[in-house]
Amino acid sequence: MPAGPLPAAWAGAKAFALLETLYLYGTQLTGTLPSSWAGNASFPSLIDFELGNSNIHGTLPASWGSTTAFQQLKYLIIANCSITGDIQATSVEFN
Repeated sequence: MPAGPLPAAWAGAKAFALLETLYLYGTQLTGTLPSSWAGNASFPSLIDFELGNSNIHGTLPASWGSTTAFQQLKYLIIANCSITGDIQATSVEFN
């Protein structure tokens, strides 16, 4: 089971260009959400990102609410984590 902090190095330009699902639910991951993940087109195809029931904490990085971050993201599961903050309403489209 994965443990430790989320690697900031995953934010490389198109590091995960084809990744559609990042399922880290219920892991022993710790630390904060890297703000760098929202830049450099790191996850251009990510649709489903699940981090619930982990030890991730801190604020939701403002960069994650950018209109250029996670453009394909439909599901962000952070239930039962200690993450706080807002997602900019202008970056969210509800269907």
